[in-house]
Amino acid sequence: VRENGSWELEKGTLYDVTHLPCRSAAYRGEGCAPKNANLRDFPVKPGAAMPVIDGCEKQDYAVLFVLGEVV
Repeated sequence: VRENGSWELEKGTLYDVTHLPCRSAAYRGEGCAPKNANLRDFPVKPGAAMPVIDGCEKQDYAVLFVLGEVV
């Protein structure tokens, strides 16, 4: 990890170091409310997109768990 926050893997790909189903979304907007969510859409199946919620703008996120190793 560099001082500016950027990083890269010395070898391999992201698919080699994560199991990839961890994701999240931020829901925002004037009319956005948890009561607008369809509970049948949750939990979200692995690999599926986070659901659309009426009245909300959605920003998807991939959540990475990174472990450091002293070398």
